Amino acid sequence: MDDGPDIVTLGMLIGQPTRAAMLLALLDGRGRTATELADIAETARPTASFHLSQMLEGRVLRVDRQGRHRYYRLAGAGIAELLESLLVLAERPRPREARFGPRPAHMRHARMCYDHIAGTLGIGLVDGLVRSGALVEGADCFHLTGEG
Repeated sequence: MDDGPDIVTLGMLIGQPTRAAMLLALLDGRGRTATELADIAETARPTASFHLSQMLEGRVLRVDRQGRHRYYRLAGAGIAELLESLLVLAERPRPREARFGPRPAHMRHARMCYDHIAGTLGIGLVDGLVRSGALVEGADCFHLTGEG
């Protein structure tokens, strides 16, 4: 595998969140300074400089000097096309991340969860039915009693 294109390194160069923010800011074709890119990526200037040097070394970026200023740009049209393609693919719907319990307060209070009542109201209802003797807890479910 050492003799083919190194897509792993390219993927790592563009796939890191700070670098991705900087690269997307450069898609408009304008050159930006390291300070501007640090602000855009919401990172410290030394961190931005580290990432910029990695992307220069990986030939994802190029730098143009104008006087004492350095302006970073995408290395070429191929990088821009790659980023645009990734943006199109990233727009496709993805499975949502698993959450452990709902965030909104009303959903924590009362909701249906598959085939049962859930939330604090559902728990309170079950607790009340157990206290009244209408339900008894089995090994993995509740059972109605004669009172229930």
